[in-house]
Amino acid sequence: MFDRKDFKDFSESFTIDRKVIAHMVKDFKVEPGVDQSRSRWIFEVDFDQLKEVPFIKTEFLSGGGNLLDRLEGFSYPEFGLYIYKSTQLYLAIRCGSNGQNGNGGHAHNDQLSIELTINGKDIIKDPGTYLYTPLPEKRNLFRSTKSHFTPQCPGKEQNSWVEGLNGLFHLKNEAQAKCLHFSEQGFIGVHYGFGFPFIAKLHSIRIE
Repeated sequence: MFDRKDFKDFSESFTIDRKVIAHMVKDFKVEPGVDQSRSRWIFEVDFDQLKEVPFIKTEFLSGGGNLLDRLEGFSYPEFGLYIYKSTQLYLAIRCGSNGQNGNGGHAHNDQLSIELTINGKDIIKDPGTYLYTPLPEKRNLFRSTKSHFTPQCPGKEQNSWVEGLNGLFHLKNEAQAKCLHFSEQGFIGVHYGFGFPFIAKLHSIRIE
């Protein structure tokens, strides 16, 4: 999909997975983004104690139109999901409880992660679960912090789990994620999974 050699080299070890995906996407290719735009969304991280993160600020550009046209917001606080939708944009933010009264049996370390689609093209997509019990290490990899588009703290997980089969359907609710603000202007959320308040902001800018 991305026509990148590093992705190709990595996927060689997952032959069956690669063939299935190749059959599904066929000739579809992800095109490079267009620089010219009238609006953009910015993902920023505020931190005092964290000194190294893979990304601090990321900008998502529209493809020449306005991402804010007919923008609507949908919040599901009990589920921990916040969504922005417009004629060109789908943006989902994960921020809330681990579920199952704190057991988190199906939860991932995806607090403050996002999914993004612009003009019908997936820009950022959650990797999903992959599988459950056959390969515990893969189950844990796909629910780990590093597998999601969310601020990273090297060597740390948002929430910890018990290793082995007994821990595959339990995720401690150490992050205690909470939405602080949700409106047409943007989103602010916080979690405590790294041992201190970790705040992420998403906001839009209209370029006239």
